[in-house]
Amino acid sequence: MKKIRFGIKNRTNPKGETRVYIIYSFNRDQRTEIGTDIYIQPELWNKEKQEVNKKHPSAAQFNDHLLLQKVELEAIYLKLTAQGKTPFPEIIRDLHDKKGGQNIDETNFFDNLDQWIERRKNQVSLDSWKDYKSLKKHLLGFHSFRKKKIRFESIDYSFYEDFVNYLHYEVIKPNGEYGLAPNTVGKQIKNFKLFLRNCMRRNIAPRIDLDGFKVINVQTDSVYLSEDELVLIEDLDLSKEPKLDGIRDLFLVGCETGLRHSDFVNLNNECIRENLIRLTTRKTFKKVVILISERLNRVIKKHNGHFPPGSNKNEFNKLIKIIVRKAGIKENVQLITMSGNKKTEDWIPKHKLVASHTCRRTYCTNAYLRGLPTVVIRSSSGHSSDKMLFKYIKISDIEAAENALKHLNYL
Repeated sequence: MKKIRFGIKNRTNPKGETRVYIIYSFNRDQRTEIGTDIYIQPELWNKEKQEVNKKHPSAAQFNDHLLLQKVELEAIYLKLTAQGKTPFPEIIRDLHDKKGGQNIDETNFFDNLDQWIERRKNQVSLDSWKDYKSLKKHLLGFHSFRKKKIRFESIDYSFYEDFVNYLHYEVIKPNGEYGLAPNTVGKQIKNFKLFLRNCMRRNIAPRIDLDGFKVINVQTDSVYLSEDELVLIEDLDLSKEPKLDGIRDLFLVGCETGLRHSDFVNLNNECIRENLIRLTTRKTFKKVVILISERLNRVIKKHNGHFPPGSNKNEFNKLIKIIVRKAGIKENVQLITMSGNKKTEDWIPKHKLVASHTCRRTYCTNAYLRGLPTVVIRSSSGHSSDKMLFKYIKISDIEAAENALKHLNYL
C-alpha cells in the first residue's frame, strides 16, 4: 500500500540545517526519497505532525509548500493507477521531477555530490576517493566565496571560469599561501566533470556543455636523483640516527621500485617471488612486476630479509630532505612554477625539492638512461602509456643527446 510522508535526516550542512524530504513508499522494501528545497534546524521539525514547527519564522510558508508537493505526488500516483500502470518508486520520482514538484534546477547540489562520493567509496582507490572529498571542500569554499547557491542549471562556461579563477587565486593553502598549483586545479576540474557527467546520465542535472571545461596540465620541473647521488645517500653513515637510517632505506626502496609511497611503505615478503616483486598497486589497481636490484637486495639483507618499516607521508617527506642534505647533495636547481598564466623561475637547493614522489621519477629516469625499453619500465611503474611515463622521465637536453648517442653506438 502506498504511503507518502515527510522526514529529515541526521546529516546537517555547515549552517547546522538539515533538508526536508518527501518520502514515497510503494511497499515495505521499495521507496524513494525526494529532497525538497526546505532546510531547517533539526529541532524545529515536528516528527509526529511531519511539518515545520510553528516556532520557525517561515513555518506557514514551508508547510504550505510541503502540502503542495504531497498533493502533486498523490496526483501522479492516481494518474498512473488510472492508466493501469504500477506506481513503482523510480517512476513516481521521474514523473515528479519532470512535472516540477521538485524541479531539476532545485535539486540540492551538495546532497547529490555527497551521494556520488559515497557511492564511489568502494569503486576507486582511497587516494582517488580523498580527491573527491577535496573537490567537495573546494566547491564549498567557492560557494562561500561567491555568496551564491550552486545549482545545476547555473553551471555553464562562466561558472567554470569563475571556479578556475577561484582555485588559482583565492584558495588558501595550509601554509597560508593563496592559489593551487595548475595541475592540482586540473585534477579538481577533471573530477568535477566526472561528477557532472554522472548526474546527467542519471537525469539529476540538465544537459551541460562541458566541451570548454579544460583540464589544466602543465609540465613541472620536478627533480630526480642520479645514480651517483643514490650512491651518496646509500653510503651515508646514519648508524647513530636510527630514525633517519630507516627513512633512508625506505627511500632507496622507492627509488629502486618506482612505486608510489602508499605501495612501497607496505611491501612485505609475500610480494617476493623468485627475485621479483609482484603486487597490485593501491591507486590504480594495476598489476606490476619489479626485478629486485642489487641495491634493493642490500637494503632487504640489512633488515634481516625484510623491507624497512613504513612511515607516514608527512614524516617521510620532512626527514628525507634532511638525509639528502646530509649526503652532500646541495646543488641549486631551477624551479619553474605557474600560477594561472604567471610564470615564476627560482633557484632552490635540490634537497628541499626531494619528497616521496621523487622516488618514482628517479626510478623511471634512471631506468630510461640505462637503456631499458619503455615497455619494460612501464611493466614496473604501472604507467598505462609511454606518454604518461615520459612525464616522469626528467632528463636534460644533454642527457637526452648522450642517451641517443649511446643507443646509436650500440646499434
